[in-house]
This record gives sequence, C-alpha cells and structure tokens, in this order.
Amino acid sequence: MNRILDIQFPVPFIARPAVLDDAEKATDLFNAISHLLIGANEAIAESVRYYWQTPGFNLETDVLVVFTPDGRLIGEAEFWDTGEPHVHYHGETYVHPDFVNQGLEIALIAWTEARARRSVGKAPAEALVKIAQGTYDQDHVLKTILQSQGYQYERSFYQMRIEGLTTPPPAPILPDGLIIRAMNPDTEFDAVVDAVADSFLDHWGFVPQPREERLAQWRHRAAHNPRYDPSLWFVAMDGQEIAAIALCYASTDEDAEMGWVQTLGVRRPWRKQGLGLALLHHAFGELYRRGRHAVGLGVDASSLTGATRLYERAGMRAVRQFNSYAKVLRPGIELGTETVTVE
Repeated sequence: MNRILDIQFPVPFIARPAVLDDAEKATDLFNAISHLLIGANEAIAESVRYYWQTPGFNLETDVLVVFTPDGRLIGEAEFWDTGEPHVHYHGETYVHPDFVNQGLEIALIAWTEARARRSVGKAPAEALVKIAQGTYDQDHVLKTILQSQGYQYERSFYQMRIEGLTTPPPAPILPDGLIIRAMNPDTEFDAVVDAVADSFLDHWGFVPQPREERLAQWRHRAAHNPRYDPSLWFVAMDGQEIAAIALCYASTDEDAEMGWVQTLGVRRPWRKQGLGLALLHHAFGELYRRGRHAVGLGVDASSLTGATRLYERAGMRAVRQFNSYAKVLRPGIELGTETVTVE
C-alpha cells in the first residue's frame, strides 16, 4: 500500500503531493463530481491554479492527489490553515464518482486530519482547535463517511441567486449623506480590506487575523484573480469613512454570464439603515448594465446578522445547499464568533 503521512491508500491507487501541472486533471475531477451532484461544471483550471498559489498555502504539503496506475487522477484532498491563531482548519475531499466507497474517502479524510494535527501546536494553548469538511447537500456518500469518522454536522450554507433581470433593478435608497461608488484601488485598497474584516466581526466562525497576513491574501486576489475588477468593488461612503462594501465579479467559473457578489458587509455603526439592501440594488444595477441577467452569492444559512432574510427581500432565492461537518482536534475555548445580539 502507498503511505503518505502514515496514511495507507488502498491498492492499486497511487497518492502523491500535487504539483501545479495537476490543475487540469484536478479540474476534470471536480467537474465530474459537481456535474453528477448538481448538474453543472463548477471549476476551471485557471481558478484552481490561482487558489493553489494563495499566500501561505504550500502545494507540496497541502494538496494530495490520487491516481490510478494508468495515470487517471481520481482523488484529491486539500488542507487549509486559515492562519493565525491557527484554530480553524478546513479540509476538502474529492473522489471521482467511479471510485466512491473504495476506501479513498477515508484515506483522504485521514490525511487532512494528519496534516492538521501537525499544525495544532501553533494554536494558543487554551484554544479549541477543529477541522471542518464541506459537502454538497446531495453528497450522501461523503456525508455518511464523514460522520463515520467522527465528524458532526455544524452548519449549512446557501448559494442564492436572483435571475431574470430583464429590466433595471430598483435604484438604491441610501441614508442621508451617504453615497455608493467604486473604490479607488490606488488609495483605498487596504482600507477596503480593513472594512471587510470589521464588517465580518459578527460572522459565525470569524477569528481575527493579523492585518498584514490578511492584506497579503487580498493583494494576491487582486494581482492574480482574473475576475478582479476594481470598478465592481463598491463602497458606501459616509464622508471619508467606509460604511459598507460590496465586492463583485462580472462572472463565475460555472457561468460566464452570471454576476457574483463575493463579499457584502456593513460595519456595525451603520447597520439597520438599509445599507445592505442599497448595496445589493446598486450591484444588481451595475451588473445588469454589463449584460448580466442573473447574480449569485454565498451565505451562511443561519446568518447571525440575518443576511439570508436580507437577500430574500432583495429577490434572491436559495438554489443550492452546502453543509459543513467538523471534528474537534483539541478541546478548549472556542475563539471564533458563535453568537451575536441582533437588535
């Protein structure tokens, strides 16, 4: 048997660390799975390469690929450390539909855990450390296997969409004195990233990250994400202060004709004034003017700040569900946001 991090992989499969040239074959694997489960291809190789080159992510140690003897890539696993304080890890497990329930899922899940346990010592001594794995809601095989390996369901997330934008969306209604405009990437980029972090303090699972680490990751997105367009990164301004942000893309990997709201956030002092809805309407309008008749986003299904209800008021509906299953690697104090008082 092939062994990686002391994890045995079933014969005759061959496991090894990934290299960047594996991106095309990995894309084929991801799309074989998504096409079976949701009827759509969700990945493109350009984006796979982009994510694999994220700052702080080590392709050699953080991605494992599995092949048949004839060179077909039929399994992949990823380990993501969200950074300091190193308390929330994320694993991803993919097995080609032709090879499910042959032991690969268990081996890949065990590899992500073994990789995570090598990093547990980086976390504060008193902190709870856990690893989470995501699944399509339709992936009953993976959900069952995760539970058999000690993972417990913790959260669901929706992809929501507004479709049929054949007429201009409603114009945004703003509080007095506020305006919405595109950010200035030369002078406001860092401030926008800071506003994102501030807006997500009440997001479930949020753990504060060192500013320079956070900025490095966002600068990588701006430099290497082919969909980055600063004219679609919108800020709601109250004088010289950023009150809220909506960071959008004109297309997605799945659908070049669908716009995407990657990040929407309102900072605490400006909540309960309709800014979230105003930013959504502004984003819908700008994307509509660029020929997009559908817009999507992702959201915590049990959002602590009521984001799901906001999106429904804007005319969006849930079209897909993804589930998160987690396993505690070391008990302790949960450092991530779990509750928030919404007035």
